[in-house]
Amino acid sequence: SKFPSAAKIDPKDLTTIGVLHPGGLSNFRAVFGEYTPFFKDKEWYVSANDGGADSAQVFEAGGYRFLHIGLQFDAPDTSLAWAAKVIAKYPGLPTIVSTHDYMDNDGERVPNSLIDGHKADPTGSNTPQMVWDKLLSQHDQIFMLLCGHQHGQAMRTDKNRFGNEVYQVLADYQDRGQTAKDAGAKGMNGYPVGIGDGWMRLMEFDMTGKTPVINVRTYSTHYEKHSTDTPQYAAWYKAQEKPKLSDEAFHRVDAYQIALTDFHKRFKKAMKLP
Repeated sequence: SKFPSAAKIDPKDLTTIGVLHPGGLSNFRAVFGEYTPFFKDKEWYVSANDGGADSAQVFEAGGYRFLHIGLQFDAPDTSLAWAAKVIAKYPGLPTIVSTHDYMDNDGERVPNSLIDGHKADPTGSNTPQMVWDKLLSQHDQIFMLLCGHQHGQAMRTDKNRFGNEVYQVLADYQDRGQTAKDAGAKGMNGYPVGIGDGWMRLMEFDMTGKTPVINVRTYSTHYEKHSTDTPQYAAWYKAQEKPKLSDEAFHRVDAYQIALTDFHKRFKKAMKLP
């Protein structure tokens, strides 16, 4: 890739032991490891751990330098310790952390009960709450957490131990299957064939104003339109993802704005010189 990027582990990328117990990283490392063509010798790929299961990137945007840290599924203590060292190496940079299973679509920090690494291996995996307690809340330059895995969307904001905001965002559309329905495919137990329908989360950072904002939108590469431009959006997906919401409220969970009220003051030292 010519642009800074990262690949994070999904349980389907893991070698499995039994039914739903992730048990190895060989598949992931072979394709997305630190020495693969995606990342080898890229100047923005600044650190890796566990063969690339955890990785870090530095990039510039909107007049700031940012640090991104990608953590493996149910990150163990060794991953969290590595991440802390990377943060110490790049002090003061606004930091975004991405991981896989962290939050459900009610905004609760709970693991997916079907694939709970900590339950299967308490000494080798951390729960989402443990990741918050041990890492995210302990480093003031972490201002955002991105996650997937649990189907749907959610956003929560909590203060870290320094009293500053950490924005935690879930977006996962892999179970959507309107395109499969339209093609005549039948799902199981009331669920459609999970094909995703091309939906992805877009986050546009506007750093120009007195208060920087993140404009959050949702776009389908299949339908070639945003969720807000799709009249059938709630009819297609609301019942499965957020059945208690009105149609209007369901649209709002996939199109909203995050105001970074303290960003300029908090990260003044990370601004690039003209």
